[in-house]
Parts: sequence; C-alpha cells; structure tokens
Amino acid sequence: MIEHWRIITADFDDARTAFESWCDGDLRSSLKIPCGYDTCIVLLCTPGAWRFMFAIGILENQEFRLVINLKNVVPLVGRSYLSDRVLLGPDLLRLKRRILIHNPGVGGLLDRIPSIDVPQNQGGKVT
Repeated sequence: MIEHWRIITADFDDARTAFESWCDGDLRSSLKIPCGYDTCIVLLCTPGAWRFMFAIGILENQEFRLVINLKNVVPLVGRSYLSDRVLLGPDLLRLKRRILIHNPGVGGLLDRIPSIDVPQNQGGKVT
C-alpha cells in the first residue's frame, strides 16, 4: 500500500507530450521524473506561478504511471501548494475536496489509489 501523496511539478515539454498521449487514449505512456523519491502517489502539476494539477499517478523508479487523467484541472492556490512536497493530514484532505469539486466522478477512485497496482507499460489497474 502506497502511503505518501506528493505534489510534483512536471517539466512542461515532457508533460505536454505525455498528456497528449493520455488524452488520445494511450495510457501506457509514462513520464520520466528525475528525482530521488521513494514510490509515492503523485499529483502532477503545471509549472509556473499559476499551478494546476492535471493528472494523478504512481511514481516508481523515477517513472510516473498515469492513474487518473483529470478531465478538469484543479487550481493549486494557497501556501500549502506552492512547492513540491509531501501532503499530509488537512492539506491532503483539502486537496482531495478540490479534486472532487472539479472532477466529481473520481470520488471512489481517490480512496482506492493507495492500493492500485500499476504494472510497467500497462496503465493503471485497480486491484
């Protein structure tokens, strides 16, 4: 079971290419994120002063695997979301509420994400 939820800012060009593939239905496309993080749930965000979350996935061995390609991006306003970091307690609950406001259809899936198995090059699969 994956415990950590982390905000990560995506490289614009790499993320754009992956996002286009995901929107075209290619859920096997992954995104390389060079970092030293352990396996975690990633809330993938746009770079810049106006940050938006556009995808949720699993980061393992520096490879982001898509779980949810959000239909509606989620604005990340507030001090808690200005930098890439692990989200805990109230900050995570508040962000989950924001996700549901903008994407009400993902409610049940949000609670199941920690138990999702994302095999390499297979896309997300709920177990």
